[in-house]
Amino acid sequence: MENVVVATFLYIAAIAVTLSGFVIIILRKYMDRVVAYVYGSEHFPFWFWPASLGLAVMFTYVVYAHFVGPHTWAGWVTAAMVGLGMPVQWASVVFNRNGRDFLAKMHGELTFVAVGLIRIAFGGFLYWLAMNA
Repeated sequence: MENVVVATFLYIAAIAVTLSGFVIIILRKYMDRVVAYVYGSEHFPFWFWPASLGLAVMFTYVVYAHFVGPHTWAGWVTAAMVGLGMPVQWASVVFNRNGRDFLAKMHGELTFVAVGLIRIAFGGFLYWLAMNA
């Protein structure tokens, strides 16, 4: 039995992560400026907090849907990734000035090609999880 909410979330996440990986590779010459804009300034851009809140609500709903719906191993992996990964990311980047400074200093086309390739591979992993949710 599958959990439709978890599977839908994973399919959408797989598409978004994979497409963003391709965009990062295609726009690698400009990514220095994009990353410096998002992470290098004193404050995040205006859209950052509403987008973060929307993601937090969506992630919470997916974890909730997993626990009240059918339990699959892919659902457990997703709940663990969301439940453990997001707080770690927020603690290391969002609420940590040193983490933002580290990301803001990323530069070089090969760095962003590597980031894009990692995102494409992770998108494939998310797609595989979605097929098993």
